[in-house]
Amino acid sequence: MGTDIQIDLGAEKLIGAQRNKDLIAVEVKSFIGPSLVYDFHLALGQYMNYVRGLRKADPTRLLYLAVPETAYVSFFVKADVSEAVKEFKINLLVYSDLKQEIVNWFKAY
Repeated sequence: MGTDIQIDLGAEKLIGAQRNKDLIAVEVKSFIGPSLVYDFHLALGQYMNYVRGLRKADPTRLLYLAVPETAYVSFFVKADVSEAVKEFKINLLVYSDLKQEIVNWFKAY
């Protein structure tokens, strides 16, 4: 007996959009919990499931994990975390939690 995992592109924190000519989906995470490591593990698991689901539901869409700039500069630049981001091919979108705007895009290759 399998478990059905579905991607809801209309969900509050998973946003479907277009960047230049690329169709994208953005999973927004706040990283405000007491442990950035725990928040990262949750985000990583969810990201991987969404990538899998998007391959089936909308294979033309590229998934990005949106993280606040404060979490990026204090956590995502650490060697172990940046290696995990590269190894798991996580596309990152860094946003300013103060200005509510995109600061940078990092596409995994």
